[in-house]
Amino acid sequence: MPESKFPSLHTAIAESPEFNAMFLKKILYYLNPMNLFHRDENVGTSLRLMHGVNKISFLLFLICLAVMTVRWWMR
Repeated sequence: MPESKFPSLHTAIAESPEFNAMFLKKILYYLNPMNLFHRDENVGTSLRLMHGVNKISFLLFLICLAVMTVRWWMR
């Protein structure tokens, strides 16, 4: 099978320090409690509510991962 001139997405992500840094920066921005209730005046109500729900679901996901890890560790 001939090699494609486009790398796979996994290869592009794994070899891209810029992508990894951007991804980590976004996660740290979401985890920063100072940004939890930040209001952007240029954003509409619907978008602001959507971002709030996304932050809540992300925090619940991290809490669930922590609980599952502790339960696995205690077995």
